Amino acid sequence: MITRTISLMAGLFTMLILSGCAPIVVDLSGSDNLVLRQSQKLEHFDYKFVVLNRALESKADQHLFGASTFPMRTEEKPKDLVEKDIKRFFDLLTARSDDGKRIVARIDKADAYWVNPGVNSVPIVGMFTVWTANYPFTFDISITFEVEENGKVIHSYPFNQKIEIQDGDASTQAGMEKSYQRIVMNYRKMLFDALELEFIPRYLNKPVSAKPPTDKGIVTPA
Repeated sequence: MITRTISLMAGLFTMLILSGCAPIVVDLSGSDNLVLRQSQKLEHFDYKFVVLNRALESKADQHLFGASTFPMRTEEKPKDLVEKDIKRFFDLLTARSDDGKRIVARIDKADAYWVNPGVNSVPIVGMFTVWTANYPFTFDISITFEVEENGKVIHSYPFNQKIEIQDGDASTQAGMEKSYQRIVMNYRKMLFDALELEFIPRYLNKPVSAKPPTDKGIVTPA
């Protein structure tokens, strides 16, 4: 009985430590090129860009037995990161001179979280596996891109994805930072590939003029 109680307390204590008490700062510049690569191209489009961020922050879902879910506590919140990335992307593509033509990005969800597997919470067993188990990380995103002309939506493009890595590491802050960097890189590739290869050629009018290329802010992949 005493051993069981100690094990339960150890499991709970570990989960509290891993959830973090203060937001962490994560350097995400290594995958900036996935957002900014459009600046290497000449075309731009005569649209005004608007972003509406309605995403809510998720909360931790903790359990004594079974898996527990913890939102990423980063200094720059995931929903703010997504908004900033989208703005940077479209700033390189839009002239923003015609109020009658708009691209509206509606962010409904941008949750990044990690899971403490159930085995880590099981008494006794959890004490031996908590530092070696894989921690799944997920970035759950729901965005709708709308093309408007004179206040009327003429095209709508949804992006709804759960980007996941199954072998994340939340046992240390360094491991958590690396796992978050990986999942952000995956989200950026999926979203901006979709915008470049599907949304732009299908739903935007042809470029109206050229602007000189710039390499400002571009990060060359290692």
